[in-house]
Amino acid sequence: MNLFAKIIRGRHTHNGFTLIELVVAMSMTAIAVGILFIVWNNFNIHVIKQQRKSILHAEVNRISKSITSQIRRSPSVLSLHSSGITYISPFNSDTIVYEFFANELLKNDKPVPVTSQSAYISEFNIEEKEGQIEGSGLTLLLITVTLSDEFDNQVTLTSQVAAKVKDQYESEEDFGKWSF
Repeated sequence: MNLFAKIIRGRHTHNGFTLIELVVAMSMTAIAVGILFIVWNNFNIHVIKQQRKSILHAEVNRISKSITSQIRRSPSVLSLHSSGITYISPFNSDTIVYEFFANELLKNDKPVPVTSQSAYISEFNIEEKEGQIEGSGLTLLLITVTLSDEFDNQVTLTSQVAAKVKDQYESEEDFGKWSF
């Protein structure tokens, strides 16, 4: 027999693994499990962050649609400034006042409810576009609402709404024959 055959036959007579082979295999397994854990953990963090942003987006969309819908149907906007608006309710003759004050959006002096537990309205801004929409007597308003949460997520939505804005030069009432 040649030498090569003796080495192969001799090799087959020993069963099992050496200690070094076991340590290398366990180390490689531990590294693979560690990498898998890190990837899974980062994936979960990303999914949770996206879910929170999705909730904020739905919430800011709900609030913005509610405000713009009421303004759009209102017979007249009485006054507006960068952080507030007063208009006549589309359902009756009451006035509705939205005011952003002390980091809180108030509707008729009551906080606007936010359904997400950790979310809050961090910005509310109204901007009047220059001039009126030709032939309609309507003015284009830009309404910006920003929601934030305690996890440093933030979603901003800017909506446009055409509304009849009372001219600040119009008289408050027509007193007719009365003189003061």
